[in-house]
Amino acid sequence: MSKQTQTLLAMVRQTGWKEVRDLLPSLEGEPEEGFPGVAALADDLRVAAAETERNHGVPPLNIGELVDHNPHFWRAYYEIAPGDPLMALLHVGLLLAAGEAVRADRVATLAITFGRMDLNYRQELVRLDTHAQILLQAARSDAEARERLRRQRDFAALAAKARAALTVWPQNPGAWSDLALVERSSAGPAGGVSGNPPAGQSRARLRQVDPLAALSSAPPVAEPEPLAETRRLWILIEDDKATGDDQVLDRFAKAAQRAGCDELALAAHSLLAGWHPGSMPLDENFIRASLQRLVAPETAAGICDEVFAGDRRWLEFGPQADSPPDSLEGFSVHPQLEQRLLVQIAALSYWIESGLAQGPDLVENYAARGEAWAQLRQKDEAVADLRRSLKLDPGDNAVRYSLAVVLSDAGDFPQADAVFAEAEKRAPRTALETQAWGNHLFKQGRFAEAETAYTRAARLDPKFAYAQIMRHLARLRQGKPGGARPDPRLEKTDPWGAGLLRFLAGRSDEKTLFSRLEPQGGLRYSEEECELYFVLAQLALSRGDVAAARRNLHSCLGTGITSFVEYAMAWHELRRLDAANPPPPPRKSGNGDPEDAQPV
Repeated sequence: MSKQTQTLLAMVRQTGWKEVRDLLPSLEGEPEEGFPGVAALADDLRVAAAETERNHGVPPLNIGELVDHNPHFWRAYYEIAPGDPLMALLHVGLLLAAGEAVRADRVATLAITFGRMDLNYRQELVRLDTHAQILLQAARSDAEARERLRRQRDFAALAAKARAALTVWPQNPGAWSDLALVERSSAGPAGGVSGNPPAGQSRARLRQVDPLAALSSAPPVAEPEPLAETRRLWILIEDDKATGDDQVLDRFAKAAQRAGCDELALAAHSLLAGWHPGSMPLDENFIRASLQRLVAPETAAGICDEVFAGDRRWLEFGPQADSPPDSLEGFSVHPQLEQRLLVQIAALSYWIESGLAQGPDLVENYAARGEAWAQLRQKDEAVADLRRSLKLDPGDNAVRYSLAVVLSDAGDFPQADAVFAEAEKRAPRTALETQAWGNHLFKQGRFAEAETAYTRAARLDPKFAYAQIMRHLARLRQGKPGGARPDPRLEKTDPWGAGLLRFLAGRSDEKTLFSRLEPQGGLRYSEEECELYFVLAQLALSRGDVAAARRNLHSCLGTGITSFVEYAMAWHELRRLDAANPPPPPRKSGNGDPEDAQPV
């Protein structure tokens, strides 16, 4: 395994250094006047490049001198626009070239998850991060054997195994973690064994190679709360549960700084400032607090004086906006949802285009990318990817239903009918598939047929709240009693769906339902709003209140939750409503400015 790790390490270092070499001309092309940090960093990289030519390989980079404590790097970091993808690529490339795979993965993950950039930049970051993760995965291949030694408290063997791993990869986080454990074990300090670092240094070295490492110890000691909080937030980020959530990014930056993880704190803070216009400016006190621990207080003060000078100009190498074009008459996608989808598309595109995904993986990647494009309301891209997936695996009926829904959402009802029919020939519909068919009918105003579909979906899955909700609405649209009944079984499994059913059954009022929305500002809040406004619009239409229906449909679309079927149904409903009952012309205000009669 050590030979494989050695080979992967060499590949990772070469990949990182090539990225740096490819980016160097961009830095060299900038005038020194006004951007001294960029010019000085370019000089540092040219020296390293010359060393590469002499040694015919990647030079032995001292990451502490080149990045961590290098004033040139941090001056350049703040001469380039906050969140610019070139700086993220350069930063990750340097870390990889030095063998710092864990740190590279952390910085890349932040940039991929929260950066505003074109798809090709994000794909390149995914490529670099993949190399880091492959090396980390190889280094963890002996995790079971190491865990067995820990359980047996065979600390001598554990230390020997760790020392052997470090001879292959000096930044191996697992090896340093094991040595840190040995240091605090009853077996005595690891430093007492020849070849190990001096006693007490393994924990510090572990923090260098992995700033968020859990400092395991025996006997256990309390971990600093800032580090524990930083790691809790990191788990949300790493598990794609906070993508595009600038509030989580803000909390992570502050927690990381309190924990002494200054590189991650500054990277997160820069991405937050570049998130989108008006999100938040750079914070001088925040930057100074971390920089002075990296490059000394005097140097940090000088960098901050330049960053916050009144006539500050930024270098911008990469476009910041990566939003797809609006496709629904001006309605945009919720920013957090949009970011999550763009991250998914970048990662899936890398695996598809690299050729690394084959067989079932390639089928799944095409399908997942098609669904992501669909949620961004990009019909052509979505249909193309879903058809590619079906071509590779014609028997995947789940993908066929996804294709039918995309066609239906886009208003291509005849094609959707054909795909739905083909899917039903292959296998009986499940509750979800029957619900999708009912939604397809509802979009077209075929409420009686939709009711039949929803009734069957509810019969197939009695705990499916939305089959019951949509059946109620379809009945109301035909002038029938709704028939919704509260279902206590849903209180734990689907409390929001249960709340909607109680509301439709007349057991609670609109004010109560609004009070149950998630805390305002988050993605879940907007998702619940999307559903609630759609329901309110349907109730208004059933009683003939066109003005209230139109307001609520606009509010539903205004949430930007394009991933929810209610969004697509609201769009179709509004188009049919406007065709049958054109909205009144805009009123004029007293000063002659037009006022939109219908709030969005």
